[in-house]
Amino acid sequence: MTPRPLARIAAAASIVTLATLLAACAPNSTEDSKSEPSQSSSPDAGASTPPSGKPGKPGKPAKPAPVEATCENIVSEHTLEQFTTAQWTVKSHEFMIGETRLPRGAYCVWGDYNGPASDNVAIFGWSPTTEKEATAAQDELIAAGWLREDGNHGTYITEDPAYAIGIDDAGYGMTYHFGDGWVSVSETKQNLQLINAPRA
Repeated sequence: MTPRPLARIAAAASIVTLATLLAACAPNSTEDSKSEPSQSSSPDAGASTPPSGKPGKPGKPAKPAPVEATCENIVSEHTLEQFTTAQWTVKSHEFMIGETRLPRGAYCVWGDYNGPASDNVAIFGWSPTTEKEATAAQDELIAAGWLREDGNHGTYITEDPAYAIGIDDAGYGMTYHFGDGWVSVSETKQNLQLINAPRA
């Protein structure tokens, strides 16, 4: 089967590698202590000893609400500064991997849209995923001829370099990185390191 890129847009006909652009509780709550006076064993004490605190069962810290992914908060502030300096702006697209739709994600294509027409763009995407979404997306990519690599930090699925439009220094083109409950994507594997979980 001839591999075909998935989730690629027409603007990504030629890819620029960003390595040339970028220098690289709340405390646990407890129940109120209940005081129980203890009687002195000595008749000369004349009074009971101070009440002893009875520790309550520690509560679970509140789980922070998830931060919505946007084109601005899935990359570092330094990366955004570099885009501003280069006068690049962003267009947001629906995050799709084949037929798998990821409505909670951000899929962003950065480029110089205000200048002369150019094919130089940078793709950054990040989305939370369920196990079902991640499995379906990976199966679609593999079925289309993409290549899988499992590592200590998750699963990488990259397009066959023989068909890649642009590759990084290690020979990787467009790559998806599946972690624990999330996926990220960039036009090269190298540029995945510029993506982070959404900043608050």
